[in-house]
Amino acid sequence: MEETEKKHKFVYIRWFFVRLAMVLFDIFAVNFAYFIALIIRFYVNFEINEWAVRFIPAFRAFAPWYTVCCLVIFGVFKLYNNRWKYAGLNDLNRILFANLATFVVQVAGSVVFVLRMPVTYYVIGAVIQFCMIAA
Repeated sequence: MEETEKKHKFVYIRWFFVRLAMVLFDIFAVNFAYFIALIIRFYVNFEINEWAVRFIPAFRAFAPWYTVCCLVIFGVFKLYNNRWKYAGLNDLNRILFANLATFVVQVAGSVVFVLRMPVTYYVIGAVIQFCMIAA
C-alpha cells in the first residue's frame, strides 16, 4: 500500500511540474513572438527605426494583459490537459484555433486599449507564436 501511494504522489508531482513548464514556456513564447515581430518590422541598418519608439511602450503596456488572456484561452482549448507524447491532428487543430483566438485578442486588445500596431507586426507575431506553441 505504501509503495502505490508513493508512486501516485510522484505521478502528481511530475504532472504538476510538466504543466508548470508548459505554462512558463507559453508565457515566454507569446511575448517573445510579438517582440521579435516588432524587431523584425523596425530593425533597419543595424538599429531600431525611430518609428518604433512609439510602439515599444504600447507593446510593454499590453503584454501582461495579453499573456493572461493567452493562458486563459490555452486553458479553454485544453492545451494543458493532454499527453503530448501521443499528440495528433486533433491537438494540432486545437493549437491552431487557440492561436487564432489569441491573434484576435492581440489585434482587438491593442487597437482598443493601447495603440494600433502595424499590420505586419500582427501577422509576423501570429506566425512566430503559432510555430513556437506548436513546436
